[in-house]
Amino acid sequence: MRRTYIIIRDDDVCYFTDPEMLKLVHDPLLAFKLPANLAVIPAVSSTVSNELCKTSKRVKCTEKSPQVFPISKNRKLIEFLVGNRFEIMQHGLTHEFFKRGLRIIPEFGIENNIELHKRARLGISLLESLW
Repeated sequence: MRRTYIIIRDDDVCYFTDPEMLKLVHDPLLAFKLPANLAVIPAVSSTVSNELCKTSKRVKCTEKSPQVFPISKNRKLIEFLVGNRFEIMQHGLTHEFFKRGLRIIPEFGIENNIELHKRARLGISLLESLW
């Protein structure tokens, strides 16, 4: 008998993610003990999340002063992630955008291998500290 596998990946889980919304989406998988992969941003930047900042009850952001919000500061989310069977994948570090002259470079457009390695190691460290 041939088995079929379905992989479900939920991107951009970060400080601003509401664990109740994740629960609504993933409860059927969790009930059947099926795996779900969460692509987690370890420390999301407000340069990416200005809309989330504007609607968040937890923080106030301004475009003039970008901030970084580590996922570890959302305790309810961490408790939900740790308490369930999620596969956690690192999805960048901050998702921020960088200005280089007239160009805007997204985090995933960085071409400097040293910078990429540094960001990957920092993200790994931040995620490992959660467990």
